[in-house]
Amino acid sequence: MEDRTLLKQIKTADRSLFFLSILLGAICLSWLALDKQRRGLCRNGEAPDVRGLRLVGSVLVVLSLGYFFCLGVKGRKEGGEINFWASLLVLLAALLRLGELLEQ
Repeated sequence: MEDRTLLKQIKTADRSLFFLSILLGAICLSWLALDKQRRGLCRNGEAPDVRGLRLVGSVLVVLSLGYFFCLGVKGRKEGGEINFWASLLVLLAALLRLGELLEQ
Protein backbone atom coordinates (compact mmCIF):
# COMPACT_ATOMS: atom_id res chain seq x y z
CA MET A 1 0.00 0.00 0.00
CA GLU A 2 2.82 2.43 0.84
CA ASP A 3 4.46 1.69 -2.52
CA ARG A 4 1.30 2.70 -4.35
CA THR A 5 1.08 5.96 -2.39
CA LEU A 6 4.75 6.69 -3.04
CA LEU A 7 4.36 6.02 -6.77
CA LYS A 8 1.34 8.32 -6.88
CA GLN A 9 3.31 11.10 -5.18
CA ILE A 10 6.23 10.64 -7.56
CA LYS A 11 3.84 10.79 -10.53
CA THR A 12 2.35 14.03 -9.19
CA ALA A 13 5.82 15.49 -8.70
CA ASP A 14 6.80 14.52 -12.25
CA ARG A 15 3.70 16.17 -13.69
CA SER A 16 4.31 19.27 -11.58
CA LEU A 17 7.84 19.51 -12.94
CA PHE A 18 6.48 19.20 -16.47
CA PHE A 19 3.96 22.01 -15.97
CA LEU A 20 6.58 24.19 -14.26
CA SER A 21 8.71 23.67 -17.37
CA ILE A 22 5.79 24.86 -19.48
CA LEU A 23 5.54 27.96 -17.29
CA LEU A 24 9.24 28.62 -17.82
CA GLY A 25 8.70 28.29 -21.56
CA ALA A 26 5.88 30.82 -21.35
CA ILE A 27 8.19 33.22 -19.51
CA CYS A 28 10.76 32.77 -22.29
CA LEU A 29 8.10 33.61 -24.89
CA SER A 30 7.19 36.74 -22.96
CA TRP A 31 10.86 37.71 -22.81
CA LEU A 32 11.22 37.17 -26.56
CA ALA A 33 8.15 39.29 -27.26
CA LEU A 34 9.43 42.15 -25.13
CA ASP A 35 12.89 41.91 -26.68
CA LYS A 36 11.36 42.00 -30.17
CA GLN A 37 9.32 45.08 -29.24
CA ARG A 38 12.36 46.80 -27.79
CA ARG A 39 14.48 46.09 -30.87
CA GLY A 40 11.71 47.47 -33.09
CA LEU A 41 11.48 50.62 -31.00
CA CYS A 42 15.24 51.10 -31.14
CA ARG A 43 15.39 50.45 -34.89
CA ASN A 44 12.56 52.58 -36.25
CA GLY A 45 10.52 53.83 -33.30
CA GLU A 46 7.71 51.34 -33.91
CA ALA A 47 6.94 48.26 -31.83
CA PRO A 48 6.26 45.20 -33.99
CA ASP A 49 3.17 43.07 -33.46
CA VAL A 50 4.00 40.38 -30.90
CA ARG A 51 0.41 39.34 -30.22
CA GLY A 52 1.04 35.80 -31.48
CA LEU A 53 3.93 35.24 -29.06
CA ARG A 54 1.96 36.67 -26.17
CA LEU A 55 -1.11 34.61 -27.07
CA VAL A 56 0.83 31.34 -27.17
CA GLY A 57 2.55 32.20 -23.90
CA SER A 58 -0.75 33.05 -22.26
CA VAL A 59 -2.34 29.78 -23.39
CA LEU A 60 0.62 27.87 -21.94
CA VAL A 61 0.26 29.73 -18.65
CA VAL A 62 -3.48 28.96 -18.44
CA LEU A 63 -2.80 25.30 -19.23
CA SER A 64 -0.19 25.02 -16.49
CA LEU A 65 -2.17 26.95 -13.93
CA GLY A 66 -5.19 24.78 -14.71
CA TYR A 67 -3.17 21.75 -13.67
CA PHE A 68 -2.05 23.43 -10.45
CA PHE A 69 -5.63 24.48 -9.75
CA CYS A 70 -6.67 20.82 -10.05
CA LEU A 71 -4.01 19.98 -7.47
CA GLY A 72 -5.43 22.75 -5.29
CA VAL A 73 -8.91 21.24 -5.58
CA LYS A 74 -7.56 17.86 -4.48
CA GLY A 75 -5.58 19.49 -1.69
CA ARG A 76 -8.63 21.38 -0.47
CA LYS A 77 -10.22 18.06 0.44
CA GLU A 78 -7.20 17.42 2.64
CA GLY A 79 -7.29 20.81 4.38
CA GLY A 80 -5.39 22.95 1.86
CA GLU A 81 -7.89 25.80 1.78
CA ILE A 82 -5.38 28.61 1.23
CA ASN A 83 -3.67 26.80 -1.66
CA PHE A 84 -7.04 26.26 -3.30
CA TRP A 85 -7.96 29.95 -3.18
CA ALA A 86 -4.49 31.07 -4.23
CA SER A 87 -4.48 28.75 -7.25
CA LEU A 88 -8.02 29.84 -8.17
CA LEU A 89 -7.12 33.54 -8.07
CA VAL A 90 -3.93 33.05 -10.09
CA LEU A 91 -5.82 31.01 -12.69
CA LEU A 92 -8.55 33.67 -12.92
CA ALA A 93 -5.91 36.38 -13.44
CA ALA A 94 -4.33 34.35 -16.26
CA LEU A 95 -7.75 33.79 -17.85
CA LEU A 96 -8.47 37.53 -17.72
CA ARG A 97 -5.16 38.23 -19.43
CA LEU A 98 -5.86 35.62 -22.10
CA GLY A 99 -9.33 37.09 -22.63
CA GLU A 100 -7.83 40.54 -23.10
CA LEU A 101 -5.36 39.21 -25.67
CA LEU A 102 -8.17 37.47 -27.56
CA GLU A 103 -10.20 40.70 -27.72
CA GLN A 104 -7.37 42.64 -29.36
